[in-house]
Amino acid sequence: MKVLGLDLSLTGTGVAIVVDGVAGERWLLKTRYEYVAKTVIGIIFGQDSNAVIDLVAMEGVYASRNLSTFGRLTELAAVVKYALHRSQVPYVVLLPSAWRTAVFGPKSKIDKERVRAATWEKLAEHVGDLDVTRVDLNVLEAFLVALAAWKMETGTAPRPAPKKARKKVVALVD
Repeated sequence: MKVLGLDLSLTGTGVAIVVDGVAGERWLLKTRYEYVAKTVIGIIFGQDSNAVIDLVAMEGVYASRNLSTFGRLTELAAVVKYALHRSQVPYVVLLPSAWRTAVFGPKSKIDKERVRAATWEKLAEHVGDLDVTRVDLNVLEAFLVALAAWKMETGTAPRPAPKKARKKVVALVD
């Protein structure tokens, strides 16, 4: 199974392919919305790589202190999701906590600063020729997102449980 991982960013979008649980090709794309969407679709259908992708996994956009940054990241995610939808490509969106749990385990407390060391220590069999110490952090996280999706698809890691809807309390008025 071939999974394409995306770590969308306003500085450089990380893209990595995981083939049967091992790191494959990877790119760092300049973030221009149309360019990212076209390049991702090209990679998926084998035009920009030698692999045809089975699934795309992308990190979900989460809250930012800067509202402008959050809005631009949401726009980028929407453009990429629209391109995937129009091309009928299956994709999943994983929150950072979900992919970290799938890759490093449910009790891990791995944050952005320790992700390189944890990847080297705990995921040596999945890294392949990926130089964890030198690769751009966005590309490394794209690899980890793809690996998490691969683990979930193959059943070696549980899928995130959907949140239960809160019960609405309705006051009775006499």
